[in-house]
Amino acid sequence: MAGFSSLIPLKRAFTSATRNLTAPSASISVARNLFTGGGCDEIYGWFSISVMISKTVLWNFLNPYDLKLIVGEPGVFSHSNGIRKYNTLGNTGALTAPFHHLLRVNQTNKPAFLRVQSMSYQFVADSHASPKRIVKTEDEQDFSDSSKKENAETPRKHQIGENIPKKDKIKFLVNTLLDMEDNKEAVYGALDAWVAWERNFPIASLKRVIAILEKEHQWHRMVQVIKWILSKGQGNTMGTYGQLIRALDMDRRAEEAHVIWRKKIGNDLHSVPWQLCLQMMRIYFRNNMLQELVKLFKDLESYDRKPPDKHIVQTVADTYELLGMLDEKERVVTKYSHLLLGTASDDKPTRSSRKKKKPELRIPEAATEGAAKAELQEELKENLDNHQESEATTEKQSEHGADDASIPDLRTVCNGQWVLDMFGQKMAGEDLVFAVNGEKFEVLSVNPSTTLLEFLRSNTPFKSVKLSCGEGGCGACIVILSKYDPVLDQVEEYSINSCLTLLCSINGCSITTSDGLGNTEKGFHPIHKRFAGFHASQCGFCTPGMCISLYSALSKAHNSNNSQSSPDYLTALAAEKSIAGNLCRCTGYRPIADACKSFAADVDIEDLGFNSFWRKGESREEMFKKLPPYNPDKDLVTFPDFLKEKIKCQHNVLDQTRYHWSTPVSVAELQEILATTNSSKDRGLIKLVVGNTGTGYYKEEKQYGRYIDISHIPEMSMIKKDDRGIEIGAVVTISKVIDALMEENTSAYVFKKIGVHMEKVANHFIRNSGSIGGNLVMAQSKKFPSDITTLLLAADASVYMINAGRHEKLRMGEYLVSPPILDTKTVLLKVHIPSWIASSTTGLLFETYRTALRPIGSALPYINAAFLAVVSHDASSRGIIVDKCRLAFGSFGGYHSIRAREVEDFLTGKILSHSVLYEAVRLLKGIIVPSIDTSYTEYKKSLAVGFLFDFLYPLIESGSWDSERKHIDGHVDPTICLPLLSSAQQVFESKEYHSVGEAIIKFGAEMQASGEAVYVDDIASLPHCLHGAFIYSTKPLAWIKSVGFGGNVAPVGVMAVITFKDIPQVGQNIGYISMFGTGLLFADEVTISAGQIIALVVADTQKHADMAANLAVVEYDSRNIGTPVLSVEDAVKRSSLFEVPPEYYPEPVGDISKGMAEADRKIRSVELRLGSQYFFYMETQAALALPDEDNCLVVYSSTQSPEYTQSVIATCLGIPAHNVRVITRRIGGGFGGKAIKSMPVATACALAAKKMQCPVRIYVNRKTDMIMAGGRHPMKITYSVGFRSDGKLTALALNMLIDAGCDVDVSLVMPQNIMNSLRKYEWGALSFDIKVCKTNLPSRTSLRAPGEVQGSYIAESIIENVASSLNMDVDVVRRINLHNYESLSKFYKQVAGEPDEYTLPLLWDKLEISADFRRRVESVKEFNRCNIWRKRGISRVPIIHQVVHRPTPGKVSILNDGSVAVEVAGIEVGQGLWTKVQQMVAYGLGMIKCEGSEDLLERIRLLQTDTLSMAQSSYTAGSTTSENCCEAVRLCCSILVERLKPTMNQILENARSVTWDMLIQLAYAQSVDLSARTFYKPESSSAEYLNYGVGASEVEVDLVTGRTEIIRSDIIYDCGKSLNPAVDLGQIEGAFVQGIGFFMYEEYTTNENGLVNEEGTWDYKIPTIDTIPKQFNVQILNSGHHNNRILSSKASGEPPLLVAASVHCATRSAIREARKQYLSWNCDSGDHTDVSDIGFELPVPAIMPVVKQLCGLESVEKYLEWKTYP
Repeated sequence: MAGFSSLIPLKRAFTSATRNLTAPSASISVARNLFTGGGCDEIYGWFSISVMISKTVLWNFLNPYDLKLIVGEPGVFSHSNGIRKYNTLGNTGALTAPFHHLLRVNQTNKPAFLRVQSMSYQFVADSHASPKRIVKTEDEQDFSDSSKKENAETPRKHQIGENIPKKDKIKFLVNTLLDMEDNKEAVYGALDAWVAWERNFPIASLKRVIAILEKEHQWHRMVQVIKWILSKGQGNTMGTYGQLIRALDMDRRAEEAHVIWRKKIGNDLHSVPWQLCLQMMRIYFRNNMLQELVKLFKDLESYDRKPPDKHIVQTVADTYELLGMLDEKERVVTKYSHLLLGTASDDKPTRSSRKKKKPELRIPEAATEGAAKAELQEELKENLDNHQESEATTEKQSEHGADDASIPDLRTVCNGQWVLDMFGQKMAGEDLVFAVNGEKFEVLSVNPSTTLLEFLRSNTPFKSVKLSCGEGGCGACIVILSKYDPVLDQVEEYSINSCLTLLCSINGCSITTSDGLGNTEKGFHPIHKRFAGFHASQCGFCTPGMCISLYSALSKAHNSNNSQSSPDYLTALAAEKSIAGNLCRCTGYRPIADACKSFAADVDIEDLGFNSFWRKGESREEMFKKLPPYNPDKDLVTFPDFLKEKIKCQHNVLDQTRYHWSTPVSVAELQEILATTNSSKDRGLIKLVVGNTGTGYYKEEKQYGRYIDISHIPEMSMIKKDDRGIEIGAVVTISKVIDALMEENTSAYVFKKIGVHMEKVANHFIRNSGSIGGNLVMAQSKKFPSDITTLLLAADASVYMINAGRHEKLRMGEYLVSPPILDTKTVLLKVHIPSWIASSTTGLLFETYRTALRPIGSALPYINAAFLAVVSHDASSRGIIVDKCRLAFGSFGGYHSIRAREVEDFLTGKILSHSVLYEAVRLLKGIIVPSIDTSYTEYKKSLAVGFLFDFLYPLIESGSWDSERKHIDGHVDPTICLPLLSSAQQVFESKEYHSVGEAIIKFGAEMQASGEAVYVDDIASLPHCLHGAFIYSTKPLAWIKSVGFGGNVAPVGVMAVITFKDIPQVGQNIGYISMFGTGLLFADEVTISAGQIIALVVADTQKHADMAANLAVVEYDSRNIGTPVLSVEDAVKRSSLFEVPPEYYPEPVGDISKGMAEADRKIRSVELRLGSQYFFYMETQAALALPDEDNCLVVYSSTQSPEYTQSVIATCLGIPAHNVRVITRRIGGGFGGKAIKSMPVATACALAAKKMQCPVRIYVNRKTDMIMAGGRHPMKITYSVGFRSDGKLTALALNMLIDAGCDVDVSLVMPQNIMNSLRKYEWGALSFDIKVCKTNLPSRTSLRAPGEVQGSYIAESIIENVASSLNMDVDVVRRINLHNYESLSKFYKQVAGEPDEYTLPLLWDKLEISADFRRRVESVKEFNRCNIWRKRGISRVPIIHQVVHRPTPGKVSILNDGSVAVEVAGIEVGQGLWTKVQQMVAYGLGMIKCEGSEDLLERIRLLQTDTLSMAQSSYTAGSTTSENCCEAVRLCCSILVERLKPTMNQILENARSVTWDMLIQLAYAQSVDLSARTFYKPESSSAEYLNYGVGASEVEVDLVTGRTEIIRSDIIYDCGKSLNPAVDLGQIEGAFVQGIGFFMYEEYTTNENGLVNEEGTWDYKIPTIDTIPKQFNVQILNSGHHNNRILSSKASGEPPLLVAASVHCATRSAIREARKQYLSWNCDSGDHTDVSDIGFELPVPAIMPVVKQLCGLESVEKYLEWKTYP
């Protein structure tokens, strides 16, 4: 063949070279000449064949000049058939790897490479030209001559270039490539050759291609090949279509297979093989296309075609059963019974066969290098033997004149030892390999959308990584990611979100989880021990993530290269900020901060809070000694050696075909991949990824066919600094950008400002993964509210992009307004930020601003801004001239960040003055125009004005500039470093009831910290376990016509959709039971509220279930059903009310008419509204149901009410309660949300398990949980109050409308609860009219202190208004109206207790002293006089909270080794119930007074709650369950002690002492009953009691932004004699912070249809460590004996939440001062007397826009106007 003969010398040169990697220079020279001479046009074809050629050898052949000769000028080569637009590396794979390597090294662009690739096809063109003359040296001549003999044997027509048919040349290439069967890339090269010339496939080769593709499981490629063949009119046979259907099935493209069947095969079923029919039926069955399966079978029957075996019959029968067509099933089974009975095989398709295959997991044992080589040598030998046979056949054909005589000899190229030398081992680099906690994991196949979290929780034993929000906003899922750099021999490690990180992206990395740091087996890590010792874990669900965040900070400090500090120097500020992105709902953060700061080198150890390591008064030396030691060299994890070796030997590139994951290592390669990808045809869309953090905000709804990881591209990963500025690659993470910007540099003023601002973007684990380019692309293409775009816009940054080889540079402003690039093939390469340096006569100012609910991140801003100005002095006026300015604003609700150019133009050249600034801000308000659907539009405009004012006003006041912006009355983040948290705790530990009363560590705290504590979703799944997700209503009131999916096709993995119709006939549609009634499990024909459960989707994975629930289509009909009730006012009008039982309706107090008559002043008809609040337990609702024998079920439920859950399940299913066993070990936070709302989740799970007859589990995602939860009761209050001139109250009349939602739940307790806490003041007379309204809104339920927190706040709001109307100090009015014991008895009657139990006045006075309250009141007044833009307020509030004891069972069993097992009815929800019970059992059994009985604490174990073991368990709610359980087990212990006394006395008759173990052994020998169960029933006189507390808070309000900072909070609380002061302290602090959330931050609203607006952490903000009081002091009062209490203890779980009203009241006080000032500016007369209005109400929650509005949205304009025109 023409052209092939000239390849022989080159081939031999390569053969010689590859025998020894250091080839002779002569051989290399010959090859180079061939390359650059006459053989240039033909060389590439031989390279395509010789895919094993070493890149190293190839590089030795060529120099850069030669490369130029090869690649020629840039050009584009494209096929005429239109299959590919460009020829690219992505299609030829390993065949073009050598050229790819060369181009990558020289960074040659794409067109140059395409020129090279086009040469691979020129050698098959018809050519009549003789070979070009090659000038050779002597050595080269000898080498050339030696090859002539072989060439001489070649037929002459090949040498002279006669015209040979193209098909023969193609056949030569194809067959040669196919001979290399062990390399699938060879097949792809063959396919490229075919496709390039549109030639028909040689049928003989077709079978080989298909077989190889099938062997390699390249189903997608196989589909493409067969479709292309069919498009050419080849292979149009039943067998070909059968292969196509099989490939489509394996490629999970059932819909396409169905279309092919229907169009090409299914029309004529006479001749279709049964095997193909069975294949199609299985496709239908696996993909839940059951109707199509039935239709196919009936069609076959209509052709009188009988099934050949039982498999088809069984499949059809199963289908009829699933469809509920039992008659048809019976018909089929009967008709074909002979097949079912007579077939030898008993195999039967099971449901497991319908499950989606999970990622194949392989954890190989360590193999020796020799074994690996031996295995590969054997395989290579076999391939060579096969090749010999093929070669022999070819030679035989050549003898008969075949055209393939000059096939190159591949024996040397495929030499086994050479391959081993080059590649080390057999293609191991193409597998996904990584380490988790030092263990090797190898995943052979996985969906590229699989996250690291999914894998860790489903395929590893490590459960410390929790799923809570699933969007990167809570920190429960974070892990440590370690990467090894073989060049630098360094390991980089940092924290990441496993819920967002894609599994394929961690190839070659090491993952460390909290249980990898330490655990029960190998010992706990010092972090775990200190978290436990500082009592920093309550429910424990968030604790592993907290530990990882702290570990990340320790690791960063250890590996820091900062010369200013020692390597192990962790500052207290860094320790505190390390958990800024982590959420905790239980602790209040203070103990967590102390645990973190205990590792800091600069911490004052005496400032750390209450802990179990030391006690107050011990020396510093003793304190340090008692801390669990931390040694970085021992306690920091190391990178696994096996991964280091793998990374050193192999490239970190995955097999694209198995993982659909590409990892380009150059921009050129990336461009070529993009160029060959047709987003509409190539398996769907492609996605470029770095950290995948964008999916946390934009939930991924598209199904991507291919992922491209661009994080390994050097050009996009660099950071380059020079005098012109800094260039940052697009894939550089935000954390690394910050580090680069913050480096010391004299010209880095602007850079540092940007870096400081970027530290407030997201949280540290998002910044560690998210790239700067990703942020910019989301902002440009998806209108993401980015801070970074605003910063870069102000700094005049530019971006560099590339598309199809064309580079483009745009300034940031141009980039933001250009067409969206996300869905194009344009790639953002890098960002350039210019240097800004002021001259000697000018000043450079740069300032950034952002206003968000959280000051240091994890919250999107309401608005952000960045301003740059060059200013100078005006000699004549001594003012400041603005020479130049750039004013950028973003995130205000516009489409992108903008520059206020009109304001810039206005200010440029002007001397700053009040009037100039006044005109500028007025101009600015017209520029900031939020979109129509943006909330708080006026607030955002006001913020923009305030930012500009803050930037320029100091220049006017001082007449000079200060680049550090250290002006005294600044208001927008005045300092970089936030003040450290400080705290003080005063607790009293009692030794009276050892070990009750002692502050022991919470039971299982270390285990919770390590993540080994098991929650419901941590229980390992059994085989065939299915998963459920709820379909909920989006309409408030409508008929439900149908529930299904688009196109009537179930999504992947769906097994069933369960509705009320699936409830057994003997059961009931019941979802919960409460003391007031029941509620529906599923909506039946009508939905009565948005968020109501309509159906449950059951699928093979939780991911598929959630996706299917999102895709579900519910058809509604609103005709003939009426209008929904969506407000309490409408409910009253339509008499839609729940009737409150008389025993739950409170009694009025006194004569209201008389009280009003005695009043000197009255305030009438004031209206208050209180909103709702979401629980935000860290663990969402969860359940696992397991079918058991004899029609029984075992249900694991995250519930506060297992007994009621058992009853609901039994009633729903129509089975006895003893057939249902509900087990609850612990729950990850409840707060009342898992008392009622957990029941429908467990019930639906049980129903699905019974129907499907396999395990089913449900873990409700955060969005669905928020929509279904209901939350706290909203209400409307109208009151009239009478009072005397001295502030004494005389009468209060209330009208309340409580929104209960669509179901009764426990809402009927609300009237009583509200009034119980509202009666804390002596109102004189009290009357009320309370209505519980039934609306078509989500059903509300109990949330920590339900009703009590609202009632207490209502009282405070009334007191505030009374004091304001009298112009009195509100604190005085409060004190005047506190109860004395007589009035207390009047309002609370018998619940008031004994006179000495009423400690509220005592607490009030003690707090005044301990909090230095009076002095601070005066200090606040002085502060307000001296500051214009910041105002402070201080407030002190009392609380009274009534609680009730409930009957509770308990069981204590002493085992034969002396250990103790305890069962109680209460659930451990984080409140320390198990710990207190453990202490009580130790105390109770210790009363036996034998040796060892005083040390029983460690021998006591609490067991999980089991409804078949512990009946009558009721609820865990109301703050008293711990006390109730403690009393129950104390009674059990008393019984056991009495039983043991005779045995003990018997021993003492013969011995001086008796040990615990001796006593128990003898008791067992004597058959003493050592198990006792009791049922504690409180006496009526002690069943209810009152709790007292007082709190004082001081806040500071920023008048420009409306931000409220809590300066200090002091709480004193009466716990009686605390059962465990550490536990009670944690309950007090946690409840208080949760109350802060209710009063200040958390909005839980609904839309016009009643559907909840908030969906997760992005829009629902609970308090974080940066929003709690900066100084947080708590004192637990030991108030002496309370004879009617359990060991004189009192509750602590809910009452302290009410104290948080002090923060709200203090904010109101600060706002009042701001309003006085604002109104004074409006006084034209200049009279600045007190003109404050008394009528304003501060809504709940008092979020920033609300506070700002009350302070004055136009405060800046008013102030400037007042200064300009005095």
